[in-house]
Amino acid sequence: MLLDQAHFIVNAKHAFVQVSPLRSAADIPGWAILLNGPIMDTMENITSHTGGHLVGKRGKHTVKVLLLEDVENLGQAGSVVSVADGYARNFLIPRKLARSVTEGSLKELEILRQAAERKRQRQLNDAQELARRLDGLTLTFRARAGEKGKLYGSITTADLAAALQERIGHAIDRRKIVTQPLRQLGQHEVEIHLMANVVARINVVIEPEEAAEAETAQSASSKN
Repeated sequence: MLLDQAHFIVNAKHAFVQVSPLRSAADIPGWAILLNGPIMDTMENITSHTGGHLVGKRGKHTVKVLLLEDVENLGQAGSVVSVADGYARNFLIPRKLARSVTEGSLKELEILRQAAERKRQRQLNDAQELARRLDGLTLTFRARAGEKGKLYGSITTADLAAALQERIGHAIDRRKIVTQPLRQLGQHEVEIHLMANVVARINVVIEPEEAAEAETAQSASSKN
């Protein structure tokens, strides 16, 4: 089969090779590539589903690793999980997300598991405390807008993060602020996802800049 007959479907976590209908598994090329999780591995012994459209199964050598950090869709820190050998060698272990499990290391594993659990509990406590400080907080912005209240610019998550840090003295990762850029005058409720199941909600009020200028002028006039 020619190279241009294959179509690769790839995303951040999974990938598989989709080929045109095949008559038999013998038509599948040996150079086919599979991404299993975020790591690329050579696909061997590929078997196809009925009709030959989707290719993705093969034999894998798996190893057990201890997770040192929480890994999405795999497990929490302190867990022992089985993963593809290539995924462990090329991704998890080099990035210090996991370490190999060997025969005589069970006691050490238990110590690491308990330490990871304590760390996770501290992170949860900190996130819950921060959520209590943030919940119900109101941030006020002033911006230029058109007649229908649409802003000429927008209030972004970076703007919100900076305002929150100035307000509470704590840095907030803007990626945890879940909203599109705000482009309309008025009040908006915005969620901040601090951890899984720990969500704070703040109010964002955007007022017209002209009103703020008029208020400032009136205040100055009254003082005179």
